[in-house]
Amino acid sequence: MRVLLIEDDPLTIKSLKNALSSRGIVCDDVKLGQEGIETAKLYNYSAIILDLMLSDLDGYQVLLRLRAAKVKVPVIILSGLATSDHITKGLNLGADDYLTKPFNIDELVARLYSIVRRTKSNVHNSLKVADLVINFDNKTIECGNARDTLTDKESQILHLLITRRGTVLAKDIVIKHIYPSYTKQDKANPKNVDVFICKLRGKLKKISGREDENFYIETIWGRGYMFKDHKINQPGLKMNFGDEENADEFNIGLNESELEAPYIEQIKEKA
Repeated sequence: MRVLLIEDDPLTIKSLKNALSSRGIVCDDVKLGQEGIETAKLYNYSAIILDLMLSDLDGYQVLLRLRAAKVKVPVIILSGLATSDHITKGLNLGADDYLTKPFNIDELVARLYSIVRRTKSNVHNSLKVADLVINFDNKTIECGNARDTLTDKESQILHLLITRRGTVLAKDIVIKHIYPSYTKQDKANPKNVDVFICKLRGKLKKISGREDENFYIETIWGRGYMFKDHKINQPGLKMNFGDEENADEFNIGLNESELEAPYIEQIKEKA
């Protein structure tokens, strides 16, 4: 499991990272809320641990912007704000759990595994994008009547690229995704990514019949790879991701109250 910690207190960061590492959980940390949002949009984390009292944005703003940017990674709020109002607000704005400080590390780990299990059980692991149908459970890709199978690593890379399509992903991001315990000190060979991408392109070209091997996955020289945001209208094919706005488009011209509005409406409907 790899988690993102958004926390600005050095002592909390150090103690949490050491405790999680000793339990086999890789923990990346950022100190600013905006940095946490950008990092969460790029990397495929199992969960996010979020403090509410950050120096640039409060945790509620971070949570709202994560959800507005379509980041569906489960979030645990870890905060010294322990009133019922604080907890209720955090959960209503999209947090999956709320743990107050001081806390027991074993309880935090148990909650992490619990929300990850719940999230995975609710995921329908089949995507339809452009003219492709990808089943990540069976590791198959289809285009029309043509079909091929994927290896584990090919499936992981394709999932990462598709769920962040239109975004350039550097090789180290891909490496960190397919090797969850990877750290900056490790010496994973970036050329492995090139090999996997080459094989993926070959399979996509084969089943689609397209001559352009860069039609789906484009190389952005010096930066990384990007799954192109094609919107191909094909009868009977539902575009799971085609209508989603990206985060920048969603946030242009919106203030915090406007971002919060959809969640407030949901709360009113439930009342």
